[in-house]
Amino acid sequence: MNTLNLKEVVLGILTVSFSIAVFWMWHQVTPKIVAGEFQNYIDFLWPVLGLILTGTFFSLGALFTSNVRLLYPTVTISIGAPFFFIPATNTALAGLAISVLFIIYAVWRIKTEAEHSLGFSATKFLKAGLPIYFTIVSLLISMFFFSQIGEDEDRVFATLLPKSAIEIAIGPLQSLMGLSAAKPNSTIDEAFTELIIEQLKSQGIKNVPQSELARLLRDQREELSKSFGLKLSGKERISDILYEFISRRFRELLGPYKEYLPYASTIAFFFAFKALTFPIYYLTLLITFILIRIMVAVTILKREKIQIEVERLTL
Repeated sequence: MNTLNLKEVVLGILTVSFSIAVFWMWHQVTPKIVAGEFQNYIDFLWPVLGLILTGTFFSLGALFTSNVRLLYPTVTISIGAPFFFIPATNTALAGLAISVLFIIYAVWRIKTEAEHSLGFSATKFLKAGLPIYFTIVSLLISMFFFSQIGEDEDRVFATLLPKSAIEIAIGPLQSLMGLSAAKPNSTIDEAFTELIIEQLKSQGIKNVPQSELARLLRDQREELSKSFGLKLSGKERISDILYEFISRRFRELLGPYKEYLPYASTIAFFFAFKALTFPIYYLTLLITFILIRIMVAVTILKREKIQIEVERLTL
């Protein structure tokens, strides 16, 4: 049995500590992701940089911790402990079980690749398990996301179709309302008032009594209310009306399947976040490579030659 090595113990402590700290940051920033608040990019910069750090510590541990009785509990705690940040639902428990199994598998893959290689290549070894690690990371943060959206129908829909997407397509949608020239931030009354005045001017009518203008405005608003099936006071913004209309139509089309929206939203988030981890993965490989060079230079890591036995099949 391998004895405990002080360097390996320190590396294990750092791996667990930084993992819990970084995933706590992600847990804290997830509500902003759900709400679509991405204006302050600094709030997301540190959690993203933290993922590179946790990936690097995972890589160093998998490569250089020879005592598996220390290594496997370390990686299990580092990925399992953050699940305590969310309620212990069946979904969360299933995510925890999958994460633990796969992180153990990721370490085993790296160790196996290293043991069957004649030379040392950090990139080659880590390619066997580091992508699995970032898949687990994506799953964990998706669990944070799922716990935030819960069963709130409005919040779930907002994650599937954020208002920013409506604002991008606001031009064609405003044409449906006959307000293609209006500003998206205008209220219904402001937009229709401008439209009515322009129409009257085109007919040569310049001075319109306020009472007549109010009547025309009321008629236009009522017609729009009937068309969209919404009760309007006139103070609503155009973009809000369009979003509410699309949201309602989408829910009507889903019918009884609305209860699966949280799962659909979480799956979509998982794949989107997994795509984000691709550049993080390559940055982690680079940082790990540089750290290994530095650790060799300062003799934290030492070079040694060992003999290995290779199994072959012969006749």
